[in-house]
Amino acid sequence: MKKSILIIVLLIGVFLLQACAMAPMDEAVSFDAPLYYNELSMTFTNTSEHDILYQTGNPADDFILLYRMHAENPNPTDEAIYLAFMQTLYSISMSQHVSMAGLFRLSSSELKQYFDAAGIAMSINDVVTFNTIQSEITTYKETQSSPTVSKRAYIEYRLSITLSEDDYQGLRFFQDVYSDFMYDHPGFIIQTSDFQTFIDLLNPNHFNESQLNQIETAYNYIRALHETN
Repeated sequence: MKKSILIIVLLIGVFLLQACAMAPMDEAVSFDAPLYYNELSMTFTNTSEHDILYQTGNPADDFILLYRMHAENPNPTDEAIYLAFMQTLYSISMSQHVSMAGLFRLSSSELKQYFDAAGIAMSINDVVTFNTIQSEITTYKETQSSPTVSKRAYIEYRLSITLSEDDYQGLRFFQDVYSDFMYDHPGFIIQTSDFQTFIDLLNPNHFNESQLNQIETAYNYIRALHETN
């Protein structure tokens, strides 16, 4: 009897170990991991909350980056048209409390109702631009392709800068620090918190002066991204 019970316990133990092995594990957030374009948020920054780029994107700027990197023949004229239209649509989405993805599920005639409600005249060119962008997004969805961009390139594009190697290494270091920090402070919101608030919670005594300077520079880059939205 005791032998049978022991066998059952051992079998249960093996089953539990297998179940744990099959359970998805949280992957460590890395600054070297790429960003994936998400058609629901229409940004590259639909990431883990532990990612320093979490929700730093906006649909207007992110679509232009998508266009630059993945269009067959990108050109400045089309880019300017797309950016102006997406900025207008983003403004409508905010004022009418509807997601950008929701707007792109509409027909052009249905979209016009939102333009009218916002007091904006919708031109024939707007209809053409809307249909073109909608077609691009549909293509990504149907082919199940996920356009990507490096986090370094994303920051450089959004802030119109070129990161130095020191900046890059500082962002990598900040990502590691921030990921651990968010486990202890899950309610922290970087876009509404200045650096001093962050560093007081982080405990500066754990870092030397050089590391603190790296963290501050990287922190300010991320704050700047939020401020462009």
